[in-house]
Amino acid sequence: RHTKTHTLCRRCGRRSLHIQKHTCASCGFPAAKTRKYNWSEKA
Repeated sequence: RHTKTHTLCRRCGRRSLHIQKHTCASCGFPAAKTRKYNWSEKA
C-alpha cells in the first residue's frame, strides 16, 4: 500500500477524508450532521 487513503477534510481540517468513498472519518462530511459520539456514556 503506497497510495493515500485519507486526505484533508474541508470541514474539520483533519486528514481523515476517505478519497474513494468521499466521507470524513472524523466529522462525517459530506453528511449534514456532524459525526459526534460520546463513548464514555453507556448506551
